[in-house]
Amino acid sequence: MPEWFRELLLGPLVHIGQLFWGGCMTLTNQIIGITPMEISSGVLWEFISQQMYPFFLVLGSSLMGVLFLVGFIRQAADLRHNLTIEILIMQALKLFLSESLLLNGLPLMRELFIFAGALAWTGGGIFFPSIPTPEEISIGTILLYWVLGLFYCLAAIVGGFVILFTVYKRYINLFVLVIFCPVAIAWLPGDVHTTLAWVKSFLGSVFEIVVIAWVLALVSLMLNNGAIVFSSLEGTPAEPFVAMLEGMLMMLISSGCVKGAESLLRRSFHL
Repeated sequence: MPEWFRELLLGPLVHIGQLFWGGCMTLTNQIIGITPMEISSGVLWEFISQQMYPFFLVLGSSLMGVLFLVGFIRQAADLRHNLTIEILIMQALKLFLSESLLLNGLPLMRELFIFAGALAWTGGGIFFPSIPTPEEISIGTILLYWVLGLFYCLAAIVGGFVILFTVYKRYINLFVLVIFCPVAIAWLPGDVHTTLAWVKSFLGSVFEIVVIAWVLALVSLMLNNGAIVFSSLEGTPAEPFVAMLEGMLMMLISSGCVKGAESLLRRSFHL
């Protein structure tokens, strides 16, 4: 039977899924270690660092003095506790720390972006499932190949979109967190919990890409080294269908783990 006729009978669903998944994974691999300073050729970072960040820096500097007075008055008005030297020193340290972070916040965030990007490049693993065509063609084989091909195509489209969306969403979250940085730091002398909440959100978003990169690398190693239970059926007439089931399983595992990368990081380090 000619190869083109065999492919015509088996349908295009598997090939569509392969193309979509391959495109999403290739694009993900290209941007997974890119820092926010490099996205869109640096245009977004230049806009945020030179136009939006200075405005919020002025706002944060103004708020810091007000919030420092609010925190000091709250401590002084607490009649159950005396206003000791220790409390005054602690307030002065908070004010000094917030001033230092306001002045050096942007360079510190830039260094963290570079560090997280370098860690993400160490993962560097994506997988492309290989689906062979059945050697023997029958009505049952064609029907089963079409049914599994439909689910395989859907898994590839949904999984690839989830991974690509999660990676791009991280950059948007980072840009928003960078803009709010001065305002969050300004709360340090008055209410340290607000500043800590921003720090936890920022660190979770920064290092989320490291977890994503390592998840994709682990899934690639699992697939390439036959760590799935279906691998024992390779070399049999069921191999094409086994390969599709294995590919679907890996796509769903990888997209689910990538989607939950940030929550896993937050639970692991109490962020």
